[in-house]
Amino acid sequence: MVIKNSTPWRTDDLKALFRRCIKEVERIEKPNYPFHKKNKHFKLDILNGNCFRGRATVSGYWIMIKIPRNINWDSPVDWIKATNGKEALAKLIIHEYYHTIGFVYQDKNHYKHDTTKRFEVSWANDYQIRQKEIAKKEPTDIKMVRYQKAILNLRRAETRLKRAKTIYKKWQSKVNYYGKVYNNKE
Repeated sequence: MVIKNSTPWRTDDLKALFRRCIKEVERIEKPNYPFHKKNKHFKLDILNGNCFRGRATVSGYWIMIKIPRNINWDSPVDWIKATNGKEALAKLIIHEYYHTIGFVYQDKNHYKHDTTKRFEVSWANDYQIRQKEIAKKEPTDIKMVRYQKAILNLRRAETRLKRAKTIYKKWQSKVNYYGKVYNNKE
């Protein structure tokens, strides 16, 4: 499974919740082509958005989920009457996974006939969704780096100069030799 995560939330936490949602769906539905068979080619895109949204290919291998940047996971969310953000995300993942196993008309008339509303997802509260730790680089002294590079380039230039002098001396001695040889013949 390939996960592309551009959100501030940790990929391993979202992956754990995603796998649990898949297990819950497959426990009930028992699809002909379960996730462990399509895991190799499956692609999950997790993007930033203003609210919880998702897309998926019907009977396919791709799910795209949008998650808000600034969300308190334990506060109430007005999305399919979930009690908090984790449950809303779990219901969204379940809904989109249903599309990948072949359900087409599940979201007809703006979730009027959506069967994922009836899923009990209180277990989603047990999962933690943490923010990514941002690795900060130590500032480098650019002048020092340039100075070290200049020293290295000077050493290379000195080596090239020595080689050029050696080649010059070699050809100068040959010209002198053949000049003497040629002038002595006359």
